[in-house]
Amino acid sequence: KIEECVTGGLDHLALSDSFIGDEGCAIVAETLRNNPRIRSLDLRGCNVRAQGAAVLAKALEHNASLTQLGLEWNNIGVNDGGIDAICQALENNTTLTELDLRN
Repeated sequence: KIEECVTGGLDHLALSDSFIGDEGCAIVAETLRNNPRIRSLDLRGCNVRAQGAAVLAKALEHNASLTQLGLEWNNIGVNDGGIDAICQALENNTTLTELDLRN
């Protein structure tokens, strides 16, 4: 449903506290791939875990529009590979300037 709602003119997508989880992250990642205008993505408090973070990281590797990503208040985990996947993706991403991983 997210992809159906997102149009080419959207530049900010806020899904905070929607508890989309890892499955929803896969849909959001696909949305990022198909909508090159999204500049800001807020996934605060969405129950994202390492698997969801890894899927988002794959989308970030080739994304050239997103400048802000909010992942605070999720359980990505330091030891589960989610943070590592995001860090690896940032090696290839030159547009993301703000990443929030608090709490």
